[in-house]
Amino acid sequence: MDAPLRRVPGPTHFVTTCTDRKRVPVTDDRRLREVKDGPPAQRAKAWWKRLEQSPTIDLVHARDLYAGEHWSVALQIPEALQHAQGEVTPWVASAGYGLVGWDAPLKSYSATFSSGTEDSVTGPSADWQPRGPLLEAWWEEISRFSGPSPGEPRRLTALAEGAPEATIVVVASPDYVRAMQRDLLAARDRLRHRQRLIVVSNAAKLSNGRFAEHLIPVDSRARSVVGGTMQGLNARVAQQLFLGLDAGAGPLDAPTLQAHYQAMTRNAQKPSRPKGEPMTDEQVIAFIQDEIASDSSARHTRLLRKLRDAGRSCEQKRFRGLFQRVTGQT
Repeated sequence: MDAPLRRVPGPTHFVTTCTDRKRVPVTDDRRLREVKDGPPAQRAKAWWKRLEQSPTIDLVHARDLYAGEHWSVALQIPEALQHAQGEVTPWVASAGYGLVGWDAPLKSYSATFSSGTEDSVTGPSADWQPRGPLLEAWWEEISRFSGPSPGEPRRLTALAEGAPEATIVVVASPDYVRAMQRDLLAARDRLRHRQRLIVVSNAAKLSNGRFAEHLIPVDSRARSVVGGTMQGLNARVAQQLFLGLDAGAGPLDAPTLQAHYQAMTRNAQKPSRPKGEPMTDEQVIAFIQDEIASDSSARHTRLLRKLRDAGRSCEQKRFRGLFQRVTGQT
């Protein structure tokens, strides 16, 4: 299924993640929840068959498919990188498609490496198997297919093999980094300078792992410097770091950016949660009903975070009870 690869130009590869929010409606046949649970190889094959057989009337370039705070900031990062690095090739790490370029023609879909949704690649298997190996296995399997742009690299390893002098910058949540772990480490080993693998992600979940030497350890203190919500924090930190580099600074490496991040956050304080606007039960129920209507797989934890991010408040136990009342869950 793998096609011959073209040599990828450019000294810097920027890789960031897809988002749940799409600018094009997702049809039911392109929701991962509709694929029967099973081993990753079997489930990925069934998923890819669905993507291939689904109508192509709504094809859109990857750069134009995704929405939300993370993506709106991510779109600006290649320009910030070019200021210091020169040519930049941007990529999306997609749970539904694997590794794709920003000009790849995609069909709108719903699949994610994150937990708390029916469209997670782990599916019900995560209830009785460790999540990490399931995430890794899915990335390996989805990378075997030729992809929406035949001839383009399907693995991060291929990016490093095509340009060993390259810098690979990954801006992603821990679940996506975990999914790509084997691919990332293999890519690192093929780079001429291993410290040119840079991972901008959550500090608490990855700092003691195999990516410690490559990690820009983002934590909530950075919000007081770059603003925005936690959902867009990794991208905002990356953008700020790259904009602070001198023009023509040359190849980046992880130790340099780690030092820049520590300087950026040295005097930053963890932001206190602002006291949100109180809501009545009726208002909370209406909010939950609206959100469930647009995403029936939404979990109460994600909706409570969204409510609080919007400047409103509700105690966690109370919100969970109201969510269960609306959804009929116990």
